[in-house]
Amino acid sequence: MSTNVKPLQGRHRAPVETRTTLPSAPLRLLFGGAAVVLIALVGVWQVL
Repeated sequence: MSTNVKPLQGRHRAPVETRTTLPSAPLRLLFGGAAVVLIALVGVWQVL
């Protein structure tokens, strides 16, 4: 994979960036949601 990517970096930089940014948004949302849930659980746990 690395040998094929090196010579085509200039041509495939844009598609690679879009591919890496597309999954990063949902992942950030998932991690953010998980963080909110954890904070909520901790708050409820402290109240109880």
